[in-house]
Amino acid sequence: MSQPLIYNRRMPMGFGPSAGPRWIPPPFVSDPSRSPKTTLAGVNARAERSRLEALLPSGLQLDGDGIFTVEVHVLEEIEWLAGRGYNILALYIPVTYRLGRNEGRGRFVPVMWESLTDPILTGRDELGANKIYAEILPPRVLSGRTHYSASWLGFRFFSMTLEGLATPGEASPVGSARPPLHDGVVSHKFVPRTGSPGEADADYLTLWPAPTGPVSLEEELRGTGQFAFTRATWEELPTQFHIVNALADLGELDFLGAFHARTRGGGNFSDVRILNG
Repeated sequence: MSQPLIYNRRMPMGFGPSAGPRWIPPPFVSDPSRSPKTTLAGVNARAERSRLEALLPSGLQLDGDGIFTVEVHVLEEIEWLAGRGYNILALYIPVTYRLGRNEGRGRFVPVMWESLTDPILTGRDELGANKIYAEILPPRVLSGRTHYSASWLGFRFFSMTLEGLATPGEASPVGSARPPLHDGVVSHKFVPRTGSPGEADADYLTLWPAPTGPVSLEEELRGTGQFAFTRATWEELPTQFHIVNALADLGELDFLGAFHARTRGGGNFSDVRILNG
């Protein structure tokens, strides 16, 4: 169902309602049980706690012993894009929070790359998501290995390989690789104030509650995997080198298993809320 018009006020102003993930122009009626079609691949890894804690904003505490997840999402048949798609690369760190009356567990995303401008803009403006751009290719499959990569204007800064994928209960070399239960995705929204360096128009944490919409799991596989972020110079990656290098410097990682899934449906995060501020 289309969302109220309150969701479609967005720059550039003066042109009327803006369509997006949380509002599709009538007469189209969305079906959250069908869109999007998602292929999800991820690898769990363990790093030193102190290195992950350095990526957390104030108000969040690391949950667990330093295990985090890198995921690639290939999204297709997206309704708000009239059937088109895009891809996502994101880092998820399990956290706990206690901010006023808000208390719980979440998956903090310090950075999320997407291969299309439109979801980057709507996600940053409306959800407070730490989204930036990258070229994220569909997977390449060869000899039982599934390869993913991401680059910026020709410089490949990320690669991930999954292998030995098998359905749960078969001869999978690892146990469950799915992330633990959580309240949703936590992000740090920061919008600088124009003309006032160092000041903010917005500076708070947001929570995108775990989707409650109809999601059907069409396939789930488990196996082994690994990933790597490649250190870059300013000349190679002028606007993102500091981000990629921080992830490349997480130190020696202990890879703990991989997962690969295909799903249909999901929510549009219209129930996102502020955790503090």
